[in-house]
Amino acid sequence: MNVYAIVKGVVKKVYVKEGQRVKKDQLLVEINPDLYLAEKERLTAQLEAQRLKLEKTERDFKRYKELYNRGSSQRVSMKTGKTGMREKGQPIFPLRRS
Repeated sequence: MNVYAIVKGVVKKVYVKEGQRVKKDQLLVEINPDLYLAEKERLTAQLEAQRLKLEKTERDFKRYKELYNRGSSQRVSMKTGKTGMREKGQPIFPLRRS
């Protein structure tokens, strides 16, 4: 039988010996959490940056739409706003959040 870790990392401590019988759910090794915690932090920061970028794009589009509807903006600006939303993979008129 082969044993695999769910996460990447360096083994910190081994609780069993090779060939030793083990029970279901018995702790075999402890993995140093530094690598996967650093990866989690990196991904969390990346997600937050993307969320902020999306919020800005939504605000810009809303502003372009309001200006266009008032006749204060050229069609090119409205097209720019729509293009920015499409590039972010968002619908042109997103559903309102509750």
